[in-house]
Amino acid sequence: MDCPKRGGAVAGLPDDPLVEILSRVPVKSLCRFKCVSKAWRDLIADPLHRRKLPQTLEGFFCGLRYEDGEDGYGGDGCCGGGGHWLDSVFIDLVGRSAPLVDPSFSFLTEKLPGIKHVRILHSCNGLLLLRHRPVPHTDTHTLGYVVCNPATQEWVAVPSSGWLYSDPPEGEDEDDDDREIGEDTYLIFDPAVSPHFKLLQFLMKANILNEVGLHTYSSETGVWTDRSGERRRLEEGGESTQLGSFGTISSSLGSAFVNGMLHFIVDHIQKDEDLIVAVDWEGKTRRFISWPQSHSCRDPAFLGQSQGHLYCISEQIEGNSTQITIWVLEDYDKEEWVMKHSVSSLQLFGSIKWLVHLDYTVVAIHPDRNLIFISHRGQKLISYNMDSKEVDAVSTVREDYGITPYVPYFSESPVLSNKH
Repeated sequence: MDCPKRGGAVAGLPDDPLVEILSRVPVKSLCRFKCVSKAWRDLIADPLHRRKLPQTLEGFFCGLRYEDGEDGYGGDGCCGGGGHWLDSVFIDLVGRSAPLVDPSFSFLTEKLPGIKHVRILHSCNGLLLLRHRPVPHTDTHTLGYVVCNPATQEWVAVPSSGWLYSDPPEGEDEDDDDREIGEDTYLIFDPAVSPHFKLLQFLMKANILNEVGLHTYSSETGVWTDRSGERRRLEEGGESTQLGSFGTISSSLGSAFVNGMLHFIVDHIQKDEDLIVAVDWEGKTRRFISWPQSHSCRDPAFLGQSQGHLYCISEQIEGNSTQITIWVLEDYDKEEWVMKHSVSSLQLFGSIKWLVHLDYTVVAIHPDRNLIFISHRGQKLISYNMDSKEVDAVSTVREDYGITPYVPYFSESPVLSNKH
């Protein structure tokens, strides 16, 4: 005999229809509903129900950006790639006694004992992209990837793209170094569109630091595709000023998945300026978005998304202080930026004795609240509320830590074939 559906949160209404209704409301409203009553809170927190409910920022994975002896490199000898080492550190914003996820990723490392030197590269809608290198490390090696879901402890190994890193030949002039020395690899995943994910791997040359190559991976086909030729043909066809090559990707300044496309900041070669580039699931450049044109918007500090919009944060030195300005792209098609908020370093940190770019790093924008997170002087992580103008200490962090925001995804995936 089937067990009757229990009721509780709303008298006379079974839980399943209520959960279906709640799955359609914004995360901000869902968080408010938790305060209605204990029954509502338990309903929303139920592990069976939260698979259907929208989730929000729960915390941050942290780790060293570089190991001893590394000098601006991605930890495997290759430049670029961003991210940080896997250091078994998770900052829980909710303050649980036990962390929401296993920060050591033992569910993965115990199953793949041969992988070492794991870096967290990117996160997208609850999935994480990890990169690792073989042990022992050699002067010539390929990089491996794993896509995993820390909430469900599911994962899948991704084969090498075939790109081979090699150390520079001894005695070769830097200007003659034509190696592809680095890669920036991103994860694209949208469960509302498909259970499958894509990886975009951009490659750069040593002598010109120009993004010249592109490999894409599809979990649906299980193979990598070299699309470098497509990019070159696009440039040769006379479209380079609009959709052609761009310079180095500023991976440390964040990225955003908005309107079904991945956005990141690039140093554009032809235009000699910082631009936001939007690429589709195949890595094709769809548009360039100009940085907000204003006297108060100078140097890029961060790019992210919140409440369905693209956000950028800029900084400008004004006397002994620095002004941090938050912009929102209110109209994506018309490219209309609106200044949402501005705050000085004096308001944030209570001191003017600090240097731009050296004493703070913007690490995240809350996806559902008017809140930004900043690592200050490499010692503490703070949050700034744009509505209340309050500054709160979140956690203590190491000076050389990289930080990856984490929004959980509780549904199991047929694509992530391995489970702890």
